[in-house]
Amino acid sequence: FTTEFIEKTKHYKVLRYMDWMQTNGSTQSTWGNRPKPNDTAYSTKGVPAEVMVKLANKLYADPWFTLPHQATDDYITRFAELAHEQLDPGRKVYVEYSNELWNNGFIQTSYTRTQGVLLWPSQSSTPWVAGWNYVGYRTSQMCDIWKSVWGADSSRVVCVLGSQAANSSISKTILDCSLWTGSGGDCARHVDALAIAPYFGSSATLDNLTYGWSTSTTQT
Repeated sequence: FTTEFIEKTKHYKVLRYMDWMQTNGSTQSTWGNRPKPNDTAYSTKGVPAEVMVKLANKLYADPWFTLPHQATDDYITRFAELAHEQLDPGRKVYVEYSNELWNNGFIQTSYTRTQGVLLWPSQSSTPWVAGWNYVGYRTSQMCDIWKSVWGADSSRVVCVLGSQAANSSISKTILDCSLWTGSGGDCARHVDALAIAPYFGSSATLDNLTYGWSTSTTQT
């Protein structure tokens, strides 16, 4: 990493690698097809896990990985093993299943709806409900795999559920995941953090945004 790049990024304490991993519309599913350090370029499949971990170690920052929506259990297991082996022991790791799985503009959202209807055909008339339940189902499986792989260090794994700031019912449906009988209708017990994806920019200062959230009477 160049000195200039490190200087620009050294102030950040958590690095969410969503774009580096080319999460949106990812075609990755098997570990053998993942980006590798000796690839001729990182613009095709994304940045290798080894490089992302190396940057986190360099900056003394916690990495946040957004795993591909089609990732197999083996892919998730091997990614967790690599991160556990190479990440500095003083660092936490944030793990999220894909990105914005409520956003109809992304392929991964269509995928989760299709998978949800396959699991729960009775929900074919409301595929979005089946999809949100599938997100809870697959997020729970991903979290359990990471915690198991990290074993005694599992407290350093922060399992994140991504949802939408503007619609709290999505979060509730995913966390309840009542269609998945294997979880007892409670995906929340597998998750450590809820990330609701608010955006802010030129129209809202950080101070005003923080004040608005901290004084809201609808927070749960």
